[in-house]
Order: sequence, then structure tokens, then C-alpha cells
Amino acid sequence: YCTSLTSVTLGNDVTNIDRAAFISCKALTDIVIPESVTNIGNSAFSNCSSLANIVIPESVTNIGDFAFSNCTSLANVKIPNNVTSIGASAFYCCSKLTNMVIPNSVTSIGSNVFSDCTALTSVEIGSGVTNIDNSAFRNCSSLTSVQVQVDNPIYHSNGNCLIETESKTLIFGCNNSVIPTDGSVTSIGKYAFQNCSSLTNITISDGITDIGYSAFSNCSSLADIVIPESVTNIGDFAFYNCISLTNVKIPNNVTSIGGAAFSGCTSLTNVVIPDGVTEIDYSLFEDCVALTSIIIPNSVTVIEKDAFRDCISLESIIIPDCITKVGDYSFAGCISLTNATIGNGVKDIGGCAFSECSALTDLIIGNSVENIGYNAFCDCVALTNVKIPESVIEVGKYGNNAFKYCSSLESILVDENNPNLSSD
Repeated sequence: YCTSLTSVTLGNDVTNIDRAAFISCKALTDIVIPESVTNIGNSAFSNCSSLANIVIPESVTNIGDFAFSNCTSLANVKIPNNVTSIGASAFYCCSKLTNMVIPNSVTSIGSNVFSDCTALTSVEIGSGVTNIDNSAFRNCSSLTSVQVQVDNPIYHSNGNCLIETESKTLIFGCNNSVIPTDGSVTSIGKYAFQNCSSLTNITISDGITDIGYSAFSNCSSLADIVIPESVTNIGDFAFYNCISLTNVKIPNNVTSIGGAAFSGCTSLTNVVIPDGVTEIDYSLFEDCVALTSIIIPNSVTVIEKDAFRDCISLESIIIPDCITKVGDYSFAGCISLTNATIGNGVKDIGGCAFSECSALTDLIIGNSVENIGYNAFCDCVALTNVKIPESVIEVGKYGNNAFKYCSSLESILVDENNPNLSSD
């Protein structure tokens, strides 16, 4: 924290730069490290925001966690041939770092090592690397070239994709990647294309079965994607915030779509959910503001919380009889929703499930509903009449009014055979 320190020369008797030794020396521009040093400790130069160049001597064998994190002026680094380990987040947020050659001596690249290195354009990975964390190159939005030494036994590169050979998992891709079609990839790993902001289209090759967690999240220019019939699983946040994505055909073999997988896809107008899907997971289509319609297949049994929250263009919804639960806030803020039919299989309507659906005029509540949650229809200002079936046991948990602020509501009619409630 010596914020006025600009230059340092270390003597030849120094063998170790310990943890946080120069942390937040924000004026430091130059440091001379002698050949006697073998270790650069955790956070040793973290937040040295003026450090533009550094020569790491060949004697160094270890670069610790966060060693150079947030060195936002650091443009050039050569990792010596004797380094065997690069710690987690070692070069995190080095936003001017342009290229990186990882020597054959390195065996492990930890989590977030080069994460948020937004100017990084090329990476070469040596033959000795046997472990690369999925997040190692996360948010490297300018990366266009990924190459692995051909004699690496664990990883290989093809089409500017980093691939774990045995598991056939695509670990990392970039803006100009071409996913191989030779069968060498069967899974797209978590974070694989996250924040590839210039990626406009990509073909997922036939034979791929899994699209991992956050695989294409924040690919803001991605307008077109073809998902092959071989895919069975789409992970949480897989296409989160892909704001240019207009149409998606989900293949018939998909049985699982993770939470928030299409949340924030603001240009998405329609989606067909295949018959094999059993759950509409949390926040799945939240903030899909252009989505006008959705067809829910008979295989689905649950709509989880926030699933369609703030889908402001959604005009009508039919919840089929196969569904037993409509989660909290699942349709909250759908201000264009005029018609809602809640099927005869639904037992629970969650808290605030249809709150702020200000255009809702026609509401049919199925005869299997037992619980209408707290503020379930709060602020449905166009709703005039409600019919409560005989199956309902509780309306508005914890003393909260399920129809609070429904300013146009004229009547609530409870079925005369309901043993728990009445219209009196």
C-alpha cells in the first residue's frame, strides 16, 4: 500500500516475493526481479494498476493466486519455462494483456487465471498442461485464437476451440470459433462462450448432447443458433442475456432446460418447448420482453418461480391440466396478459404469481386448486370478476390478500360446495 512507490530493484539475496508484498502499490511502474527468486506469492502485485511491463526470471517456478490481478496497465508478460503452477485469478482483470504463451512446464491453470482479460487476443497452451479450470478464460471477449501444443495428452485445439480430449468437452471458445463436426465434441462446457460479444452465429454440431451452465450467456450479438436433435440437456443460464436472439427451436430430445436458460433474451419472440421437458425451471424466460406466446406441453408438471416474470408482451397463457404447481412470481409483471386459464391439475398458485398483470380481464381457476398464494393477483387492476372453485382451502397465506389492489374487482364468487370458504 505504498501508493507513491514508483520503482523497485530487488537484490540477489531475495528468493521469495511473499504474499501481498506489493499489493496496491498503484504508482509502481517498474520492478527488477533477480534470478534468485523462485516464488511470486499470492496477491504479490495485486492492484498495481500502473505496472505496464514485468520480466519474470527463469528461476521462478510458482506464480501464486491473484499474483497480478487487477494490474490494469500490464500489457506484456512472458511466463518462464520453469513455472509449473499458475494460481487462481493470477492475471484476473489484466485488461491490457494482449497475448499469452503458457510454457510446457506449466501443469495447471487454475480458476479465473485470465478471466476478464478483455484485450487478450491469442493464447498458446503448452504440452504439459493437464488441468485447465472451466473459468480460466472467462470473459475474454477479444480472444480470437486458441492453440494447444499437438503433443498435449489431455487437451487439443480445433477451430479455435479448446477441447478436453477424453471427455469430448469444449472447454472454451471465442468469437470466431467453429465447433468441430468430427465427433471430437459431445458437450459444450460451462462458461465456454460466455461474453463472446462479437459472436453472431454458431452451429452446434450433431452429436453434442449437453450445453453447459452459462455456455453462451451474454453473447449479445448472437442472433442465430441451430441446436441439433442430439442435444438432451440445456444448462442453467445457457443463453442468458443473448439480447439479439430472435428464434430458438428446442429439439424434441431435450428433457431438461435449466433455470434462467433464456432469461433476458429480449428479442426472443416465440419458443416451442418439446414434449420431453417436465419442468419449466426458475426464471427460464424472465425478462423476455418480446415473447408473445408460449405453448406448454403436457409433459410439464411444474412452473417454477419467476419463470415468465416481466414478459411484458405475453398476451395469453393456458396452463394445462398436467401442471400441479405455479410458482411464486411466475407471471408477475406480464402487463399485456389479458387471458389466463389455470388447468384442473394445479393445486398451488404461488405468491405474487400473477401480480401486476394489469391487463388481465379473463381468469379461469381450475377446480383442483387448493392454495392461492399471498398477493397472487395483486395489482391486477383490470380484473372485474373472480370465481373460486370448491377445491380451494386457503386464499392469501399469512393474512395477505390474494387480490390486493384489484381496483376494478366487483365480485368474488366462491363455489357453493366449497366447505372452507364462502362469498359472504
